[in-house]
Amino acid sequence: MGFFRTLAGLTAMFGVALAQPAAAQLSPVTGFGSNPGNLRMWSYVPVALPANAPLVVMMHGCGQTPQDVDVESGWIQMADTYKFALVFPQTTFSELSGISFPCFRSYEAAHNRRGVGEVLSIKQMTDWMLAHYPLDAKRVFATGFSSGAIETGVMMASYPEVFAAGAIMSGHPYGCAVGYTQYVLCNVLGKSKTPQQWGDLVRSAYPGYHGPYPRVSIWHGTLDLVIRTSSAGELVKQWTNANGIDQTADEVSLVNGYTRSVYANAAGQPRVEHYKLTGAGHAIQVNTTGPYLPKCGSIGGVATQPSLICSVFYAAKWFGIAP
Repeated sequence: MGFFRTLAGLTAMFGVALAQPAAAQLSPVTGFGSNPGNLRMWSYVPVALPANAPLVVMMHGCGQTPQDVDVESGWIQMADTYKFALVFPQTTFSELSGISFPCFRSYEAAHNRRGVGEVLSIKQMTDWMLAHYPLDAKRVFATGFSSGAIETGVMMASYPEVFAAGAIMSGHPYGCAVGYTQYVLCNVLGKSKTPQQWGDLVRSAYPGYHGPYPRVSIWHGTLDLVIRTSSAGELVKQWTNANGIDQTADEVSLVNGYTRSVYANAAGQPRVEHYKLTGAGHAIQVNTTGPYLPKCGSIGGVATQPSLICSVFYAAKWFGIAP
């Protein structure tokens, strides 16, 4: 019993509830809109969802499905613990003839800006969730891994008034690629632009918009061999510029051994953060056996890697929906 008392004390200290991962009971949703991007929609709503609950839109990586990332990543566990809803867009489009390797089309003008294609389909999914569940329209968040990470940037650029914040896990900047060949090159070789150039690309997704842009959390492994590590620095340039702040970190600290840099506005409010995941590859970082709380996610699948940090918990903390 002493062990369990100690564990309960640590749980209380760190504000982490020890909810067990739920069985992946995603619900397919049809008829959510005109769906010009021809996407599939899956939702997850925990038991006893309170009124004015948050909504998180989670987007999968290339060659993956929502079922690959729902429990593996820990997002289902977070939703059950902290009581928020999830929506998982799924693309089935593949550029590779004869091979099923679907990626979100973040590189096509017909799918990567406000009011068109896959972007509009995901916005329609968000609207459907807000219309059918007691959710808070001011607490809608976007996140994704790899192709889904890039799509997260697309959604925040295209609908900045919809998403309060986002978490980009192993992605490259919005507007890095025009066409699939450039998309591959942006991933493998990266691309460097000035903060102003990157910020202008974000602003081009919704011309005439003059409101605030979402707060952005950026995650990238130093051993990522799929999307070049330098993309993280370019993302910092892009989203600090979009948020109207400079590229000098206002706070640098260690979180579970990883460097976290925070970029704040003149009022001291964090607008962009960057986790430099030393030694990590191209995967969502999950903590299943490490020394730190909280534990989350699972390994052995296609999207995750064992780590000292539960990345989805800290993303949820950035969103303001985890303690």
